[in-house]
Amino acid sequence: MRIGILGAGGMADALGGQWARAGHEIMVSSRDAGKAAALARRIGPAAGAGSFAEAAGFGEAVLVAIR
Repeated sequence: MRIGILGAGGMADALGGQWARAGHEIMVSSRDAGKAAALARRIGPAAGAGSFAEAAGFGEAVLVAIR
């Protein structure tokens, strides 16, 4: 499954990592593009980074992990 994550904090890190290990493709977004890219690198090769619109459009499911 393709999952878009809006936000790059602790919840996005924890869930994104677990989903990637379960075989899902992940796209992370953040107001800070550098933070999203860093999280995608931590999650691994199944993850990428993009804008909020890109992550929302990417995912069959979308996690809203923002304040």
